[in-house]
Amino acid sequence: MIVIFGSVTDQENSGKKGTGDWETCLEECLETWNCALISQTPTGCIIYSMNEIKSIETSDEGDEKVAFKSNSETCSTGIPPLFGEISSSIIETNGVDFYRTEITESSENILNFNFTIHKCTKDIPKDYTPLDLVNPMKYFYPLTSPFTPEETFFMRGKISETLYWRFTISFYNRNADNWPLYIRVQNESPLYNVTQFQVCETGEEDYTISESVDTYYELNEEFEIRVSSSDTQAFITLKDTVFTFNLLDYIPLPDTTDFVINWSAYYGIEKVTLDYIGWTGNCWFEPIPS
Repeated sequence: MIVIFGSVTDQENSGKKGTGDWETCLEECLETWNCALISQTPTGCIIYSMNEIKSIETSDEGDEKVAFKSNSETCSTGIPPLFGEISSSIIETNGVDFYRTEITESSENILNFNFTIHKCTKDIPKDYTPLDLVNPMKYFYPLTSPFTPEETFFMRGKISETLYWRFTISFYNRNADNWPLYIRVQNESPLYNVTQFQVCETGEEDYTISESVDTYYELNEEFEIRVSSSDTQAFITLKDTVFTFNLLDYIPLPDTTDFVINWSAYYGIEKVTLDYIGWTGNCWFEPIPS
């Protein structure tokens, strides 16, 4: 806990009274996941939870003290309260979600508190705005974290309304220049209605392993494709059927850096309308609801 001279200057409500003396208040705040700040009183403290405090005014001396949590387990050597940094943040959890408290200095002696909750895409949003990208060529969707077994990729689109041959979905590792998973949906006609699952080590046309499954999409048909995985297999959902594909351990799927639609960029061959692309690893912090 960081203990400094100061007082609360802007708050959402009056907080709640602590159950003991100042030292007990410090312990109580430290052990309570959503405690943001405590303010000293003659008999103990007032405890402010997340979203209950906006700012405090610090001073070099006085009769009032405030305290808040630190993101460090050791005492810093800089000048408190931010120890030379432009901000201080700490992440807490209630066992289900993760919450971030960020403290910044807006002007001399004023510290502002900002509270956010960690959110991730769990599924295709019901109210998404369609991308409506017609025949995108080498459409890159960069990943910000590894595609681990607990994650899921999803894509929605529509097959071309005119003669087409295929479209592709690449799980691409730009660092190693390989493809842990390459999905080639080929629908030239009902006579050639397969989807290929491949691992490509040295080039997208030079696959290391390849398997084909029977699929067929009508012209102008809307579709949804999902991909999840274990440590050794990919599970690809096409037309409500889950197909299992064995991966290569030396070209790991978690090393994927980008999803790429129509990697080959053969404009006359690769045709599809891309409406939505995303995955469960797309995460962000947003304000905690009041």
